[in-house]
Amino acid sequence: MPKILVISDFENYQYFESNLESLQDVDFVISCGDLSIAYLYKIQKILNKPLYFLYGNHVENKLIHHNIKYIGNKMIDLCGLKIAGIDGIEATDSKKIRKRTKRLLKKGKNIDILVTHNPTKGLGDGSGYHVGSDCFNELYNRLSVKIHFYGHYHLNYGGKREILYNGVRVINAYDHYIVEL
Repeated sequence: MPKILVISDFENYQYFESNLESLQDVDFVISCGDLSIAYLYKIQKILNKPLYFLYGNHVENKLIHHNIKYIGNKMIDLCGLKIAGIDGIEATDSKKIRKRTKRLLKKGKNIDILVTHNPTKGLGDGSGYHVGSDCFNELYNRLSVKIHFYGHYHLNYGGKREILYNGVRVINAYDHYIVEL
């Protein structure tokens, strides 16, 4: 099964440069948003691994590169896994998030990995600008989501790295985290 490096919200060049050897067995990288395109390009170049990203609420640049792919608002098959991405945050994009969630529900296909910038309401989120989306619970239940990677709510705000909720591994990708499936 694949080994995935998830990243979000904090550009930690030093980590990648000093841990290059230990990251060579990572199969691919997923960014949950708020990282500059320059940073994503540098990480992809350092690791020489495919990198998949979506936008958060701070950084939105268009990118075309053969080994860095945008996964926001679409579903992809990767290493035998169905991965779905949803951009945006509840505080400013709630209508878009609900619309994109309904689109995934209409497809009716199970999702192995859900990738969002925003957390799920009540699961690793905060209040106000950092409140999570309640519609992700429906995806968990109806599309058999196994893992949910998200960003936005930084660990230094008091968030938790990983929560197990009704069989779903809900993982905060802040800075970096390696997940083995």
